[in-house]
Amino acid sequence: MFSSNYLGPLSRASCSRTFSAQGCDLCLKLYDSPSSLGKHREICHLSAPASLGTKILPSAGSVDEKYTSKGAKAIAINCGLVGGGTDGSLDLCARVCLVDEDENIIFHAYVQPQSAVTDYRYEITGLTEEHLTNSKSHKEVQDRILEILYNGESARRLMSDSGKARLLVGHELKRGLDCLRINYPGHLLR
Repeated sequence: MFSSNYLGPLSRASCSRTFSAQGCDLCLKLYDSPSSLGKHREICHLSAPASLGTKILPSAGSVDEKYTSKGAKAIAINCGLVGGGTDGSLDLCARVCLVDEDENIIFHAYVQPQSAVTDYRYEITGLTEEHLTNSKSHKEVQDRILEILYNGESARRLMSDSGKARLLVGHELKRGLDCLRINYPGHLLR
């Protein structure tokens, strides 16, 4: 947030005060005055966003453990990466979520990192040591993800364009797959 009287950003506290007095929590727009905000709230039809708190979600056991949607041709993946190494710059996978084309969570697991965590990157991941207390082994998560992606296909047939294997979609796929130590064919990545 920038002030018209000052060149540069406002302090975090000042920005927060301004937004709480003049900002819409639903559409995230800033209005000229609290009264303008009040008028806007009467017509804003967006629903409240889901909380991004640090609630511990169920792990893979309570999500559809044997996902069998044969119709899904693509699966989206997101990996929560924490930091390892002396300076916390080594990426370690600590959380994985797979979602189908209909936005159903088909697999979610906290993953036991393969090295000691030195930076939970809480501001980005929302993860704490508590989240990883009863986490699944790296190998167990890796095997389950491949089972879902292969969709009953043999590893040899993955190289062909035909078959039942699913497309894998996601942001920074290479980074996530490297952390999971999963090698999946490039023609099935988006």
